[in-house]
Amino acid sequence: AVTWVFVSPANPASVNKDPRYRMGGQVEGEVEFVAKVRRGEGRPTGVKANKNNTSPNSWTYKDLPALAKYCQTEPYLVDVVLADSHPDGPLGGQSMPHLTNKHLEYVVTWYGIAIVSGFVVLSMLRKYTQRVRNQRKYALKKELQARQASLAPRSTEDGGTAV
Repeated sequence: AVTWVFVSPANPASVNKDPRYRMGGQVEGEVEFVAKVRRGEGRPTGVKANKNNTSPNSWTYKDLPALAKYCQTEPYLVDVVLADSHPDGPLGGQSMPHLTNKHLEYVVTWYGIAIVSGFVVLSMLRKYTQRVRNQRKYALKKELQARQASLAPRSTEDGGTAV
């Protein structure tokens, strides 16, 4: 049983689409090569993100389930590495993984965390300094009361005042 899969890059230049013009790249029999198994791509986001159009066989992104259904193959994509490219075939190592740019989200997240953490620390310092101030006030008040009590005239047992 033969299993057909997609090999990327399988898109020769438009002048070489006809296999008759690239006979050196038409390999017969079993071929062994090193490749990376890739997932398909989701539809790119943005204003000019085109949909795949199957009627003229025009694909703007790798939608593996749709491609596999259209070409009646298995939904697997193998990306040939550059070292295993065939001399007259497509050049390997051309697929670039799509890395999303979320720098703004990261900046907002981390600066937000830093700002909130700063407010929390300032709030804790404020409460701590208030508590220390209150403890000092209480200690000074007690000390003042003790001094006033020691300076106040005391009465003696015989009814007189001690100095």
